Amino acid sequence: MLCRSRALLFGPACAALAAAAPPNGAFLNDALAKARRHLAGLPDFVCTQTVERSERGPKESAFRLRDRLHLEVTSVNGQERFARADRPGAEDRELRFLVTRGVTTTGGFSAFLRQITKAGAAEFRFAAEATLDNRRARHYLFEVPEERSAYVISVPPHEGRVPFHGALYLDAETAEVLRLEVTADEIGPELGFERTRTTVQYRLTTVGPAQHWFAAEAETMVAAFDGAEFRNRAVLGDCRRYAAESKISFAGEEPAAAPKPGAPAPSKPGRLRKNLLVDITVDQDLDFATATADTALRATLAEPLQDGDQVIAPAGAKVTMRLLELARVAKPVDRYELVLRLESLEHNAAPLPLSAKLLNTGTAPGLIKQERRLMPAFQKKRADRFSLLARESNSEQTVLYWEARQPRVRKGFRMRWLTDSAE
Repeated sequence: MLCRSRALLFGPACAALAAAAPPNGAFLNDALAKARRHLAGLPDFVCTQTVERSERGPKESAFRLRDRLHLEVTSVNGQERFARADRPGAEDRELRFLVTRGVTTTGGFSAFLRQITKAGAAEFRFAAEATLDNRRARHYLFEVPEERSAYVISVPPHEGRVPFHGALYLDAETAEVLRLEVTADEIGPELGFERTRTTVQYRLTTVGPAQHWFAAEAETMVAAFDGAEFRNRAVLGDCRRYAAESKISFAGEEPAAAPKPGAPAPSKPGRLRKNLLVDITVDQDLDFATATADTALRATLAEPLQDGDQVIAPAGAKVTMRLLELARVAKPVDRYELVLRLESLEHNAAPLPLSAKLLNTGTAPGLIKQERRLMPAFQKKRADRFSLLARESNSEQTVLYWEARQPRVRKGFRMRWLTDSAE
């Protein structure tokens, strides 16, 4: 399930922003204008982001920590892109492609505030004076109807734009935004969720050489119709200005020779061309009872990695793979689902990034055969083995299914991948 905010275009400004009762109307309008200036003045930035994801069942009182994600988030022109903290800049993807299981949320650090401060997007009313973190604050309630909303909830294959409402807390003296609360509770039943609530805390934060009024923490709570609840707590840190790499060339430099037509582009230093076979053997047992998500796994090349006649790395070279996710699923069969990614190859004493798609695997006790067709053929003879419709692999990750009664990948498991690097 993915919750995210995205920008839409709104119509002409209306008088909704003046709806606050006197004497707070002028203060509110000044505060919203100030927030818009802050948002417009934010530099493109890169921050580390730690996300703790927890959940609890319908009859549970306490949340259980599901996992902890360590990410690097890049915001350019207000658009967020993500990478794993241990591979900064290596992925640069939307979060839904980077983390494919569980509840993920994006946009909370800026998109909600950008939307409600747009002229005519939200209807405000003054609620009360309040004290927040020992600061005198003014508390406003707001509503954003569906036709003006940019809040999208996606539970593939369903997706829907939803109205939302909430609360805005402003410093009574400086008119700075202190806290923003956003609640969506008019969600289509096909999405399976009863309500979501996001709370964002703001504070003065150093970004590069300057300080900016910044969203520093966000918490999202999601309640499902069956009573289950999910909680994501995200904290930003180590923020710095984002600067794209640039290259300057001078007249007289010789252009690189173009490859011959029809010939595959050779591997460049630090990069591998597509469709090279990476044949590996797992070097360690992976016990599902003790394994945790975001764990590195050791492997070695079972065969030399070659690009034509060029041997890039010999057999026995060290390979790093990562277990991204591990979950036990009871239906339709009791099984474990593993999400794996090939990460790097030891090359000339330095790690060479690998982006590859799983081609096939060897056999192993507990490995469940995956079918590529929707309706596997039936056989009269009953067998102990069974098949599942495969989730499509991609260059970011692959999914393996393992019987719960044999919860272990054993050392020596063979896997064959095809590189899928940039051209």
